[in-house]
Order: sequence, then C-alpha cells, then structure tokens
Amino acid sequence: MKQNNTLKRGRVFFYLFGLCLLASFAKSKEKNTAAYYYFTNSDYVTLTIASGYNEDVIAETGDLAGTTTASVDKPTDDFCYITYNVGITYGLPTNGELSSGNITYQLADYTSNNALRLIGSNNSMAGAGGLEEGSPTAGGITFVETENVETLYLAVTSGSGASSVSGNIVFDDNSTQAFTVAIPDWYATSATIIANNLGRGNRGDNSLSGAPSGGPYIFQIPVDVDEANQTKVVTGIDFQNDATGDSVFNLFAVSAKKAPNCDAPTDLSAEIGPVTTTLSWVDAVSTSWEVAVQPIGSGLPSGNGETVNATTYDASTNIGVTQEFYVRALCSDNINFSPWSGPYVFGDYVSFELTGLNADVIANGVGDASVSAPEDIDGTGYAYLSEDFKVQETDSDLSFGLPEDGVLPSPNTDHLEYNFASYDANNSLRIETVGVEETIVIPAGYPSEKIYLLTTSGSGSALISGDINFSDNTSQPFTSVTVPDWYYSNSLPVAISGMGRISTFDNVIQNPFGNPRIYELEISIDNANQAKTITSIDVTKDSGGVVNIFAISSKMSGASLSVTDQNDIALSVYPNPVKDNLYIKGVNVSSISMYNILGEKINVEFKEGTVDMSSLNSGIYLLEIFDNSGHSKTFKVLKK
Repeated sequence: MKQNNTLKRGRVFFYLFGLCLLASFAKSKEKNTAAYYYFTNSDYVTLTIASGYNEDVIAETGDLAGTTTASVDKPTDDFCYITYNVGITYGLPTNGELSSGNITYQLADYTSNNALRLIGSNNSMAGAGGLEEGSPTAGGITFVETENVETLYLAVTSGSGASSVSGNIVFDDNSTQAFTVAIPDWYATSATIIANNLGRGNRGDNSLSGAPSGGPYIFQIPVDVDEANQTKVVTGIDFQNDATGDSVFNLFAVSAKKAPNCDAPTDLSAEIGPVTTTLSWVDAVSTSWEVAVQPIGSGLPSGNGETVNATTYDASTNIGVTQEFYVRALCSDNINFSPWSGPYVFGDYVSFELTGLNADVIANGVGDASVSAPEDIDGTGYAYLSEDFKVQETDSDLSFGLPEDGVLPSPNTDHLEYNFASYDANNSLRIETVGVEETIVIPAGYPSEKIYLLTTSGSGSALISGDINFSDNTSQPFTSVTVPDWYYSNSLPVAISGMGRISTFDNVIQNPFGNPRIYELEISIDNANQAKTITSIDVTKDSGGVVNIFAISSKMSGASLSVTDQNDIALSVYPNPVKDNLYIKGVNVSSISMYNILGEKINVEFKEGTVDMSSLNSGIYLLEIFDNSGHSKTFKVLKK
C-alpha cells in the first residue's frame, strides 16, 4: 500500500477580471436610472489546502488498493473514487478541476492524500483490532490564501450513509465561528451536486462499478461567514463527524465567495408621501448602489437589486401595505458589492413633519442646559436631555437620554416610530395655561386610520381636547383625553422611560429608575374621515399639568377606495383604478370637485357623467360628487 506523503502538485489559478454585464437596461424612475449587475467568477476564489488531508481515496490507476490508502465508505464496503483514465468514459477529471456555476474547485494531487476522511464518533469498527482502529473522528485543514470570506463552499461526500458534521471556521485573530452541516450519502441527491456519473472501484478486487448513471456524487455545501467575521482572514476549518453509525465524512476541496471590500450603507430611512415614498441612506464613499424593495419578512435579497446613482430611491406608496427595503453599495472595483444593509420596514406607519411647535425643552450638545433647553417640561425648571448632552466636554458620555438621532421606535406597535423635531430648535407643543389653544400644522399629511401623539405632562396629569382638521375644511373633535404625568403612570402605553432629566437651574442630572416617561396617545379617525387628508390639529389644555406634544405619527388609511360620507347617495364610479376616463353612475350629477392628496383642487373636464383624468399624474385623488339636492359623496380614486 502506498505511503502517505505531503508532496503537492503545483496548480495554476485563472482569475477573470472586470465586470461581465450579462444584461442591463435603463428604467426611468423619476431622477433614478436603473440597471442590473450580475456576479462574475471574480467574486469567487479557489482555496489551496496547505495541510489537513489524511487519506488518499481517489485511484489514478487500475491498481485501486495500491494507489489509495482508504475507502470513501466503511472498510467492509471498501469503495474508492476513480479518475477518468481509470474509468475510461467516466470518473473524476484528470486535472482535478470541478465546477458548479461560478465556483471552481481544485482537487488535491491524486498521487498523494486528497481527502480529509473522518469516521463517526461511535463507529462500530473503531475499537481495538477493528478496521477503523486509529481513524480520526475530528480533523482540520489550513489554507494558503489570505482571504476575507463571505461564504465557504465545501466539496464533500459521505460514504455508507449520511454524516452530521460540526466544526469551527478559524480566523487570523484566533477567533472561531461554529457551524453544523448535513452531508448526504454519496448516492443521495439532497444537496447541490458538483460532480455526478463518477463511478467507483472496489479496492478489494479492483473491479469497477461500470458505466454509472447518477451517483456516486460529490456535493457542494455552503457555510456562511457571519458579517462580523467577514473582515477577518480565514486561516482554516476544523471538522468533527458527529454521526453515530458507520458513515464516513470526506472533504475534497474548498472554495469561497470573497467578502465585499467596501462598507455597507447606513442610516436607512423612508419618507412616505401619498403617492411616492423616498427611500434614503448614508454612504459618503460609493457612487452606485442596488436597492431591493420587497414584501416584509422576505429576508436578504437572493438576487440583484435595482441600480441607482444617488443615495435616494423613489418607490411607489402602497397605502396600508407594509414593505421593507435593503440597499448595498457597488465597491470601487466596480465588481464586488458591500453586504446588504437592512431591512428597513415602511408603508403602514409614518411620522408626520410638524410646524407650530413652540418650545425647546430638550437639552443637547455641550454647555449649560438652560441655553439648549430654554423652556422646561413641568414649570419647575426640569427638561429632558439627549444622549449627547454634556455640561463640559470632558464629562463622561451619558448612558441614557433621548435618542441622539431623534428617532424613537414604538415599543408597543411594530413599525410605528416617532421623529422628534431638532433638539436645536422648538421640539414641543407646550401648553401651560388652562384654556389656551395651540395648533400643530401638518404640511404633508394624508389619509389616516389612526394618529399617535407622543406626549407627556409635567407637574401632574392633564386633560386636553381639540379638533383634527382635514383638507375639505371639515374636522373631527376629540374631548377629555388624559395626558399622564411624566412619572410612574401606565394609564397610556409608555413610548420611552428611564431617559433622565436635568435641572436647567443648576445642571444637576437625575436618572431615577423607570422615569421620567413619554406616552403614546392613540386617536382613531372616524371611518367617514379616513379618505381625507389631515392638515392640522388644534389642542386645548382643559386642566392639570403642563402639556407637551413632541411628535405625531399615523397609521395610513386602509379604507376602501370608495368612501361614503354621512349624506350617503347611491352612486358609483368606475373603473377604479382609472387610466383615462372615469364614469359616474347612479344619480343626476350637478357638479364635481377633484382634489389631490394634499387637498389642492385640481381642474378636470367633466361632461355627461364622464371625468377626463387622462392628463393627471399617477396617484391618489379625492372626487367629491354633488347631486341636484346638494348632497355629496366623496370617492378616493387611484389614477394609474
């Protein structure tokens, strides 16, 4: 039998440079130009195994036992792989090169050890005098290349049944990443097949299996490297065969998808409008990105996204539909991509931009609190503070406070979040005096099912009332709503607590456990009003403490496309959605009024029950129809 040796035959690597564009097209999307990139072989690398092979299980001549040291399966079966020159019309290629799509594998020299062969931990033949006595259950390999890796691809098989294998990826900082994989039997088909119709030979009598159909196979098993480890060099992999039977694990080669050589975009956000949602992100280095918009919960994109050359992307707003988006950067080599950044969920809730806030009650930055927060929360000199606040530059960083970026996700409702106004400007609608009415203006509102006020009251709870105002000059009142005191209350859902406060008199910071608090006040919009655009909210303090309202968010209206007002009249409009002409059926129509989603009146031609909408842009419109008696009905119309 041939002795093991470590002599390796030199191998030549061929690298393909440049980006192969298999397909591209331009797609107009307002200011974005779209195309598609496709991966090439340059994303992948064949790894050279420097050490770790312990057996030769591939016969390169007809003397099967003489040119191998062990079988692929258990010794009582005693079969090995053969090369093409042994099988004549089948077998492993004489150059040892296998491929699967863009991935190329290089088998080790057939004249030396070419497999890491591991038996199971409870192999029945491993005892003293057994045929597998001394065969290892665990072993490791090391690599010549110094690569940062996104995914490792193992060229493997298991003889005499499937093997369950655990292991650790080893990095250059001596850290590891654990993994487990299932390796199919070499005649199974439960994994990606790299090589088939290989045939095999019996080491006991030198007989071949004949012209094979199907198996035995060599399989491709991927092992993903955690994103946190992709900046590290992979130096090797340790394996252990955890099979309890007599199955045998065999590793023949390893290839890898190289890790991206640029950073992923950060600070994903979505600015939702009635027709268009602008997705954005931060990346000061790259000049091209791919965006993937998909149903919520879809996971990492499996293919390419849409290419844009700006850090924004305009997606269509689907009212009441929750979506997510991912974005990744095209690296400077114009070949590789960064990891996907995301998901960022958008579509059912949105934080309104507000005007009319009248007080700055949040201390931020460096300096005296009374300068950055000239008003207080409670009338006794206490203000909130943000995470970045310091009295002196040399002070320690705070471990509490309002979020520095002003974005507060709701802990009570998935996808609902609030956006504080700038901490450098007025950031609260503050009402201290009973009977005073203040107005919050919503410049870019739209139909809502619910609104959520981010609010609190200082120096005791308070009662408020008011009106929600719509673009058709109607309003919806709300009365006797309690805003809890900023300490201890659970009468409303708590949006944030334990963020501390500061005295604007002496800069003394307090951080009592679980206090102070800001609450979520939910107000439902009547069904009859859910097709109307919210333009402002009037708030009156009726009694109690100092009222503070910081932000307002909305659940987008999921109302039917046709909405009946309280003066219901029997008519319908069709088709809806509409491309050109919208038809009105059911009553004698005296007049119509058309509004865009911002409440602005739109001029359209109306004649004999037909509304010509062909000249309008795509989007949502409100059509108010009046009959001869002065009754009206409003429809929400979707223009394609």
